[in-house]
Amino acid sequence: TSLHLLPPQTYAFKMSSGAVESTQVNGQPAVWIDGQHYYMLQLQLDRYSMRQVDASALIWQASDNMTYRLETNRSESDALKLAESIPTGTP
Repeated sequence: TSLHLLPPQTYAFKMSSGAVESTQVNGQPAVWIDGQHYYMLQLQLDRYSMRQVDASALIWQASDNMTYRLETNRSESDALKLAESIPTGTP
């Protein structure tokens, strides 16, 4: 399990042939990508980094405008519990 934080104005793209479901983390919209997928991150205007992720991912944006990406082999239910225990946002 790993947690990645993406600051505002970071562009990331996900490609998956599996299920992508809408959900919520602490009342914020989130998506659950079930299983293996590809993840591409824009590094600069014309440079990208792409990698294969051999896990599921829970992705949400908190009130601090940070995007949180939790990659895990746990169930969606376990990932949601873990995500909701992470202190995010502004006080």
